Amino acid sequence: MTIDDKNFLYGSAGDHYSFIKSQIKEQSQSVGRLGKKIFVAPKRIMHCRVMQIINVGSERDCNYELTVYHNGLQHAIHRGSLRKIGKNLSADRPQEDAMRLEVQEPFSLTFAVAARYSNTRLRDGLAKIGIWPITQKTELPDTGYAVLTFEHKQDIKNHGITRFKLTKINDRRPGLFKWFNIELVVDVKIVEELPPTVQKFPWAYTLTENYSELTCESAQSSDITQDSNLVMASQQHCQGGDYLTIYTRGVAHPIWKRYWVTMDNHQLILYDFTYKLTKDPLHKISLLPLQSVKKPTLDDCENVGIARKTGIMLQFDRLKATVGDEDIHFDDAEGLEGKMFIYCDDEAYAVHWRRALAAYAEKEIDKDMEDQNGVDLKFLW
Repeated sequence: MTIDDKNFLYGSAGDHYSFIKSQIKEQSQSVGRLGKKIFVAPKRIMHCRVMQIINVGSERDCNYELTVYHNGLQHAIHRGSLRKIGKNLSADRPQEDAMRLEVQEPFSLTFAVAARYSNTRLRDGLAKIGIWPITQKTELPDTGYAVLTFEHKQDIKNHGITRFKLTKINDRRPGLFKWFNIELVVDVKIVEELPPTVQKFPWAYTLTENYSELTCESAQSSDITQDSNLVMASQQHCQGGDYLTIYTRGVAHPIWKRYWVTMDNHQLILYDFTYKLTKDPLHKISLLPLQSVKKPTLDDCENVGIARKTGIMLQFDRLKATVGDEDIHFDDAEGLEGKMFIYCDDEAYAVHWRRALAAYAEKEIDKDMEDQNGVDLKFLW
């Protein structure tokens, strides 16, 4: 097949300007001519990264194998070990780069996990002296799976970071998987890519999907607190409570933890997300050292795995960091900036929290009261 070069839209700004100008002059004579031009459809590329694998049923170490399927075809395998991070919790953070797939809706992603508890030191010791048999099993038993289905483009528009539980495999030996309750934290996003020979004109971005990005970006400026009625509505939303997921320090490595959170005067009060207000709060975070509220930067998104649309970055006075009762990992060489990272379940809810917290940060605070309050290092980076 041969294509006439005249049917192409060339990539330089000058050529594009000439083309537009000629179309305006000849509009009355060339109705439908634009429809004859050949446009290159962008490819839809999915980036999928498993940020964390968690066993909420046991703190015992175990070996696991995570397999990802795209439309039923195996695409990637990751092997690792779950280590204790808290009471009845073990986890691992796969360090693999994001999987890159060209997709076309509808499509599905399947996550399957096989796992087995590691031998304890006692068993290893007994095995060395011949009392405990050495196991030669290399294949791990299937433990659970989950299928994410995307029927339309809208299904993945605001997908971002998701935490979900795997369905247990039906097995004749239910006791084998009694203490396996596997959950995954997965970041899924789709971008459209043009072939390298095609140039997308800069002004086209304001006419396509990035227009919403620019609109959302302006919402994080000081204008977000200008309307007092909107501020009041956002404050009422936050005072009533909402599900927030916060990036926290663990014993071994960081973890995203989900809470039911209310904003009460000068505090964020964190409750167990299952029991909400029926049980005592787990943590209280003072807002007095709060300096500013923004969307996470692109570097933040890369470092902690957070989406800008639903993410919030709280900047605290880093000198107000305090050490709580829980054991956490902190490297002496690590630079503490005083940042706290939060993501919401919905973009609209994220706007409420940004607006309410930004309005609080702009208020005049009694410095004497501020000096008496700090923020647990568990939540600061």
